[in-house]
Amino acid sequence: MLGTAAIEVEDAKIDVRPTDVRRTLLVHGDRDPVLSHRSSEEVYRRAGEPRRLVVYEGAGHTLDEAAGSLYVEVKAWLLKHLPGTLV
Repeated sequence: MLGTAAIEVEDAKIDVRPTDVRRTLLVHGDRDPVLSHRSSEEVYRRAGEPRRLVVYEGAGHTLDEAAGSLYVEVKAWLLKHLPGTLV
């Protein structure tokens, strides 16, 4: 179990529990200077199914270097796991 993570969004606090998360797509650059891709690997390891981790070689924190591939990956994930959400 990951426990609870608090996320602050515009003065709101959201508690996130692993049991609340039904689908997980993690994307990370292996040259991220802000947060190591190992952190995404740890979240992936603990996440339930369905889950997917994509680490982009040579990409930094903003994933600019992988923009085209990232778009394709996210779109495919949404179409598969959240059908009807894309117009």
